Amino acid sequence: MDFKKNQRGELCNSPFLSFFTFFLAIFLSLSLTVASYLQPIHSNPNQARSIMVILDASGSMNDRMNGSNRMKIAISQLDKFVKSLPSDTKMGLVAYGNRIPGCDSARLYSPLKKGGGKDILAKLPLFFPAGSTPIARTLELVNKHILAGHPNTEIILVSDGIESCDGDPVAVVRKIQEQSPNVRIHVLGLDVPGHEERELQFLATAGSGKYFSVRNEMAMNDALTSIWSGRPIQTPTTNDPRIPDFPDLVSKPNNKLNVRPYIRITNLEKTRINEDGWEYRIWYEYEANVGSRQMDYTAMLLFFPRLATKTQAMPVGRVDRASSIQQALTVDHSLDKGQGFVRVAIGEGADLSVGAELWEMDQIPKPVAVSDLKSLNDAKNTESFDKIFR
Repeated sequence: MDFKKNQRGELCNSPFLSFFTFFLAIFLSLSLTVASYLQPIHSNPNQARSIMVILDASGSMNDRMNGSNRMKIAISQLDKFVKSLPSDTKMGLVAYGNRIPGCDSARLYSPLKKGGGKDILAKLPLFFPAGSTPIARTLELVNKHILAGHPNTEIILVSDGIESCDGDPVAVVRKIQEQSPNVRIHVLGLDVPGHEERELQFLATAGSGKYFSVRNEMAMNDALTSIWSGRPIQTPTTNDPRIPDFPDLVSKPNNKLNVRPYIRITNLEKTRINEDGWEYRIWYEYEANVGSRQMDYTAMLLFFPRLATKTQAMPVGRVDRASSIQQALTVDHSLDKGQGFVRVAIGEGADLSVGAELWEMDQIPKPVAVSDLKSLNDAKNTESFDKIFR
């Protein structure tokens, strides 16, 4: 017994076993190192993402912002952002304006490809702001020619204003979401007036993305960093009573299948467009009672002389007063609940009320809900609070 113990003790302390143990440790270390290089490239979620930048190069990007002009700030911060990303990131660049007149100015300046940041950096200094703001047509271009084969693309729209070519950007965004549900659309609003920010925020919400209000270089840097990292920006809240209440643009989950259909007007805003009239924004929300059925809906906004404060039951209320309808606007929807807005120009002195109706567009269209009437005289004047946002 003593011999075995001594023999084992001598074996454990032998030079041969010490060398073997050292060799084994080196082998295991090398194996772990090689295994780390053989991991799938998509183990880092950022490496699977594509970034498509849409740059506003319209004429208003010449305007001043925080001591410089908007275009210089946008180009400077985009340059910094692109350089901060991994060199093999899939990126592309589309812009509108850039000295091309009319509403068909959207062009692909750098295709969406791996390592596309290098091309973007070369193109950014060449932009000159001049032209219109065709956001809807630009999004259509991106959807038709670029998004195919890139299901995880994040679109970053950098704009200093809303659509100026009579397009419907929200409708295009909803189409993109239906075809490519993993695409997200973020909007950076450069010094956008407060009453226009709501439209851009609504656009980002429809695209499952975020809206960022940009007033200086640091704000744009924070926004781009937040989009890439996924970390929110900590912004102070305000309860300034001068800022009007806006509708909640984020749909709240509702598991009830037997909700009574409704549609209501959630906010009225107005902006002076000239000495003879105003532009009104009428925000609304609706919810139907469809259970598991698939059906399309139309939200109908009707303008009447201000004769009443509440609409009668459907469908009698409108039928009895059909001859008094001054104007009607319709918006089609493909979901059983949602929000939206319409813009309408109305002459000075018009004393009108607006109501909303929700219609099921089945084989035979029929009304299913009606809102209370609201007087346009109660619309909040955006000119009185716009300076708060600057």
